[in-house]
Amino acid sequence: MSDFKISVAGQALENYQLRQVRSDKSLLEVEQHLKDNPDGFDTIGIKIEDQDYLIIGKGLKAHAGDPVTVEGKASGSVAFVENEENSFGEGFKAGLKTKMMGLEYSVAGAPFLIGEGLIKGTKAAIRSGQAHEKEIEKVTEGPPLTRKMFEDAAEAISNMFGGGD
Repeated sequence: MSDFKISVAGQALENYQLRQVRSDKSLLEVEQHLKDNPDGFDTIGIKIEDQDYLIIGKGLKAHAGDPVTVEGKASGSVAFVENEENSFGEGFKAGLKTKMMGLEYSVAGAPFLIGEGLIKGTKAAIRSGQAHEKEIEKVTEGPPLTRKMFEDAAEAISNMFGGGD
């Protein structure tokens, strides 16, 4: 998990990974890849200072255009949001919104909607349990980014140029 303090639209994120998008991929290509290849995670694509990143987790809420702050500083905005139904509750709610040629508005349709909610909820819970990073790794470079990685890189650069001990 990343340890940066990241907020989207003023809401602090928890339990997420921050990953850099491969330089040969655009955010549009990444969004399409993740929609075509479900991985059990919610993904937010962001652009910070001409670099593309993905925020990966479960239960992430955002909208395209929402402002992003990193360590309390305005840093960019949300380019796309790829939300997957990755909990029983999310799947159940999606099932209740199923369209059934008008039956969804009748009393007769209620048992069908509840059944659809249970089916979609169960599928989402299974998908969550089988979540994998295989698809994420196809579109990102390296491991999830952490503050320690940046501190170590800054120290190494400083030592190369005579700084440090």
